[in-house]
Amino acid sequence: MTARYGSRTETPKILFGVTSGHSVRGFFSGFHQHLARSGWNVALTCSNEGDPRTFAESEGARYIPLSAARDPRPIRDLATLLALIRILRVERPAIAVWGSPKLGLLGTIASRLTRTPSIYVVHGLRLETTSGATRFLLSLSERLAIACATSTVAVGYELRRQLVHLRLAREGEVEILHNGSANGVAPLSAPDSYRSRDGSYIGFVGRITPDKGLADLADAWTIVRNRCPGAELHIAGAAEDDGASRALENRLARTPGVRLMGHQSDLSDFYRGMRALALPSYREGLPNVVLEAASYGVPTVASNATGASEAVIANHTGLSVPVGDSSQLANALCRIISNDAEAALFGLNAYDHILSRYNQSDLWRAWTEHIKIIADETERR
Repeated sequence: MTARYGSRTETPKILFGVTSGHSVRGFFSGFHQHLARSGWNVALTCSNEGDPRTFAESEGARYIPLSAARDPRPIRDLATLLALIRILRVERPAIAVWGSPKLGLLGTIASRLTRTPSIYVVHGLRLETTSGATRFLLSLSERLAIACATSTVAVGYELRRQLVHLRLAREGEVEILHNGSANGVAPLSAPDSYRSRDGSYIGFVGRITPDKGLADLADAWTIVRNRCPGAELHIAGAAEDDGASRALENRLARTPGVRLMGHQSDLSDFYRGMRALALPSYREGLPNVVLEAASYGVPTVASNATGASEAVIANHTGLSVPVGDSSQLANALCRIISNDAEAALFGLNAYDHILSRYNQSDLWRAWTEHIKIIADETERR
C-alpha cells in the first residue's frame, strides 16, 4: 500500500487519538504493534495521564502530546482543535482513527478540515445519563462527529441500535467489525489454572464516577456485608476530577469491606484474585473489562444498561440486574459469593464465550482490512 504523499512511495501513516492517556492500554494494547508489523507507521496522540509515551514506545508507535479536557471547556477545546489540525498537517497520515466523545468530535472536524480520511469509533454514549441542554449538546456533537467522519464504527450491536434509535445516525451508517468490542481479548495460554481457582473478592475495574453505578454498588455492599460477613470489594480505578466523583471515592473509602486500589496499569493479578466482576454501570458501549475478566475465567454481575447486557449472557456467563437497583445487585452478588459451583460454571462459560466471539486476532484482522479499505478508497479519489 502506498501513502498519499504525491508521487513518493512511503510507509503509510496512521494516527490514533483519544482524550485521556488512561484509555490507551484498554483500547490499543497489542493492536498498534500488530499494525506496525503489518507495515504501518503508527502514531498516538492523547493527554499525558497514565504515561502513554511508554505505552506507545512498547507498541512500536510514536507518542504526540496533546492537551485535551474530557468535559466541555470551549476555550481549551478550541486550542485542542487547532493542535489537532497542526498535527494532521505535519504528520499527513493516510488515515486517522478517533475514539472517545471529545476527540471523536474534535478529531473528525480536524480531519474534515485537513481532508484526512477518518474513522470515528463510538465507545459509548455519555448523553444517556444526561438531560436538558447538556443532552442536546452531546447529541449534536455525536451527529456532527458521525457526519464529519469517513466511517463510523460502534463497539457493540446494542450501542449501534441506540445510535439509530436516538436518531444520532441513520440505519446502515454505523458499522460493527467482527463481533464488536474495543480491542477484543487474547485468551490465556493456560486458562484452566485460573478457571478452577476460587477467587477471594468481588472486583470492579473502571473510572470512579457516578455513571459507573458505584453509588448503587456502595448501597448494595452494605447489604452484602450484613449477609456475607467478611466479603471484600476491591476497586481498581482512579476518580474523575470533579466534585461528584471525589465525593463518591470518599464514600467508597468509608464503606466497610471496600478497598480502593487506585489506577492499575497491569490488571492480570487483580483479575486472578477475583471471584466475580461487578459492573453496575448506567451506560456502556461494550465493556472490555467484562471480556478481560472472562479471559481469566471470571464471571460478571452487570446491570442491563446499553452494552453491559450484550457482554453478559444472564444465568450463563454471569448475572444481570436492573440499572439502579441496589437490592437486586446485592442479591446477585450474594448469590455469586455463596455458590461456589455456580460461580465456577459461569466463569467457565464466560471464558468459552469470549474465546469464540471476541478473539483479539480476529478483531485485529477485521480492523486492518477496514482501515486499508478506507485509506485505499480515499487515495483513488
